[in-house]
Amino acid sequence: WWRKWHGLEDSASECFGRSLLAPTDWFQLWRLNCRLASMTSLATQSKDFELEDKWVFIQNCLEKKIPVTPVMDWPVTLVAKDCLEEGGMGIHVLKNVLHGGRWILQEKLDNCDAVKSLLPSEAPLSTMRVLTGSHGALADLGVASVARSKAHTLATVWRAGRQGASTDHSCIMVTVPKCKSSDVLGRASSSAHWYARGWKSLGMPVSTKDGSITAHPDTGLDLEGKRLPGASEAAELCERAHDMLMPGVPLA
Repeated sequence: WWRKWHGLEDSASECFGRSLLAPTDWFQLWRLNCRLASMTSLATQSKDFELEDKWVFIQNCLEKKIPVTPVMDWPVTLVAKDCLEEGGMGIHVLKNVLHGGRWILQEKLDNCDAVKSLLPSEAPLSTMRVLTGSHGALADLGVASVARSKAHTLATVWRAGRQGASTDHSCIMVTVPKCKSSDVLGRASSSAHWYARGWKSLGMPVSTKDGSITAHPDTGLDLEGKRLPGASEAAELCERAHDMLMPGVPLA
């Protein structure tokens, strides 16, 4: 019962086999992606990996007409002060990246009405996350039998934000099963246990079974089968961006 309570397999040997050969927890998958990216970057010396820098990414998007969140040219320097903190500790001086600084200044974006109708009140900007794959690095490595092919979508989720959260890191992740041809939402999963520490982690599973959630936890609204306008367009945009901006990166 202890293993089931923590979301694990029935036996320790099954858990070990899954963790070694087919991991499903975020930490191992993240490590695998880090190794793939590092290995490919070292082997190809591709400049495409420089787009991990947010400002380099935005500049390339603007140059190649890929839609991207707007950047503010003004102010040159933004000063933010805490209402009460004293001793010079509550002040933050942010110099605009467009004027030699390192801070990208952007106006806060809000959800459109169609997205708001699927969320609780006071929900954060709830974004699409599209994972695309490309074989472009193989051509860079001189694999003659592999032609440079277009990127394709591997997975798409919508991060449905939680009530009162500042960002959609606090969310449920809702799949878009037919992401290339349909805007209809599927089932969801949660990643809240990834960040739980101390007493908050008691009783939380080590991993979550995909598709275990159908309704938004703050509203009870069943999201499965609902339509999220623009979801399929997001997948197409990300494939195009992958091909134009970073074909030498395996996963983006």
